[in-house]
Amino acid sequence: MNEYVTATKSYFEREKSEAEAFLDTYLNNADAKAAARDLSEEQQQAELSLKLEIKSTTHKLVNAEHALEILE
Repeated sequence: MNEYVTATKSYFEREKSEAEAFLDTYLNNADAKAAARDLSEEQQQAELSLKLEIKSTTHKLVNAEHALEILE
């Protein structure tokens, strides 16, 4: 396989792994879910920030999966 394709594939495999790890950690962590209740304004801002990070990470995962499909 072309070295550039191999390097690009490695990049997207890493992106996919990082995204999956982040989402698995948050979505399967009961403490994180419980902490989302009864929040102060500062905590609500932190929750919003986390939600944006989850959205961003989900897009990263989808992008990496599609890129890997194309490279195959």
